[in-house]
This record gives sequence, C-alpha cells and structure tokens, in this order.
Amino acid sequence: MDALARRLRHAIEGSPHVTSVAGGLHACRDGTHTRLADGRLLCWAPGPLLGGCVYAVDAEIAEQPVPRALGRRSGLLGREFWRLWTRAEARAKVRDVPIIVWIDTVAWTADADLPDGPRVEVFTVEAGDLVVSYAVAELTSGGGPTD
Repeated sequence: MDALARRLRHAIEGSPHVTSVAGGLHACRDGTHTRLADGRLLCWAPGPLLGGCVYAVDAEIAEQPVPRALGRRSGLLGREFWRLWTRAEARAKVRDVPIIVWIDTVAWTADADLPDGPRVEVFTVEAGDLVVSYAVAELTSGGGPTD
C-alpha cells in the first residue's frame, strides 16, 4: 500500500463519516457529503488528515433497488452494483467530472479510472445498511488535482 492509500485509510479510521436523520439540518461545514435515497445526509470531514488533497465520499443504501436503466446498461445487481457505482461517483467527484459524463467515458463497471491525470485512491466499506466509498487525489500548488 502506497503513501496516498495509507493516508486515505488513516483518514477514514480517524474521522469516520456521520449520518444524519432524513430532513435533518445540513451540518457538514468542513467536509464533503452525499444524500441518500431516503433523505439522510452522510458527511465525512477528514480535515487535516487529508491536507493537500481533494477528497470525496459517496454512499448508497445497499439493499435499495438498482434503477432499471442502469441495471440493464451495467448488467449488475444489488450490492455489487452499489459498490461499483459509489466508487465511480467518488472518483468522478474528486476529478470534478459529472457522473453522467463519467459513466459514458470510463469502464466503471470494471472499476476503472481515467488513464490520465492524478492517481486516485478509493476505499469502499459496508457500514450498517450502506455501501460507502471514499476517494482522494493529491492537489497541485494551484489547488486542483495533480496532473
């Protein structure tokens, strides 16, 4: 495991995500967040643990139905779909690429990434009823992901 992967795992362990109730106040001031299909908000704020990096989180309810069109297109179902989907979403977020562009550009069902640009590390866990993927890429001195 390289240094960036170790930093990501350390940040996940040192600053676990927080999930708020549906309709709760948005309390993710110094972090990144994702909304779940049932209205809950998942927030992750690794703060100084990932200084010098851009980071993202994506989560889905593991047992929710896969949207029919995406299921047909991907050939995936259930937890395997949501594992790969959240990994694709997290990668797209750290690269600032809309997910609709990402799924047309990258072989996301093969857990692929863009061939160019910064290396991105992704780590996925199952936490309660959720599949959660965390991603990180190093920043350049200009503030964007490294090239």
